[in-house]
Amino acid sequence: MEQFFLGLQPDIEKAVRHAMEKIRREIGKEHIYSAALVTDSDCITLFLAVNTEEALAKRDKADRTPERLAELQKYWPKELVDQVADGSFSLSRYVPDEWDYSDGTDSELNQISNQLYDQEATLSDADDDIYDEVHEQFQTWTGFFNG
Repeated sequence: MEQFFLGLQPDIEKAVRHAMEKIRREIGKEHIYSAALVTDSDCITLFLAVNTEEALAKRDKADRTPERLAELQKYWPKELVDQVADGSFSLSRYVPDEWDYSDGTDSELNQISNQLYDQEATLSDADDDIYDEVHEQFQTWTGFFNG
């Protein structure tokens, strides 16, 4: 298990570098304000998310349309909707799932996610006691990538 994760670390670094290069070419002269390596709670799915000030401004503008504000009022407190309306609060600034740029579904990070999924699936085929022990190690090692 340890060797699996030690071998994965340089692959993740390389995949992030390649994805970031691709995204930088895609965004052109836009101004990046944030990039995030995102994972689920089990650290099986990985993706790189990036957003720019320009992409955020477009999304925030779309959130301020009367139709969108009416929809938001169904789910959010009036004070928050008012802040979205006046532009003092962004619903997506810190939500990587809402950002405009990512590594995509055919990326190296997606291939690493498949390896992580396969490793987890292998664990689920093990005897319950072995599964618990190895799964705990798996979570410890994946926590290394999360933390």
